[in-house]
Amino acid sequence: PRKKHVGEPLLVLDNNRWHVIGHSEEKLVQIECNNREEVLVHKCCGVDHQIRIKILGPCSKLHIEECHNIKFIVDALLFAGAVSDSSAIEMVLGAEVPNLLLRNVRGCDITLCPENMDGGLETVNCSGVSVHSVFRGGFLALEPSDLMRAPTKYVA
Repeated sequence: PRKKHVGEPLLVLDNNRWHVIGHSEEKLVQIECNNREEVLVHKCCGVDHQIRIKILGPCSKLHIEECHNIKFIVDALLFAGAVSDSSAIEMVLGAEVPNLLLRNVRGCDITLCPENMDGGLETVNCSGVSVHSVFRGGFLALEPSDLMRAPTKYVA
């Protein structure tokens, strides 16, 4: 059975899993994954502002559900990531990027380094999903004609 959250926002480590529940303040929520913990983010909502959640160190799994208007900055995601029943999500993924699943998501910007992508990106019943690539060597200078000649597999 699911636990319902009522009251103050929670940030608690329980059985190698960080629970981030009910945050709505503008301040940065920072999580340190020293032992490859899982991170579950549930019912966090930025109404007038974007909530920022920063995950330092290697996170084994990241699950985001029922959240709105949140920016995630993740150092390394080792095994899996999932976003469900959420909207206006921004993710900046660092050193490792495994399989990502998006289900019932409205508006999600993902920034990653394609050389670090170890898995695929699967979307189910989603809209407004965009993927931005930042190459290890930095940004590339592209002309509009370069984009017109790009293979279709790189067009979202």
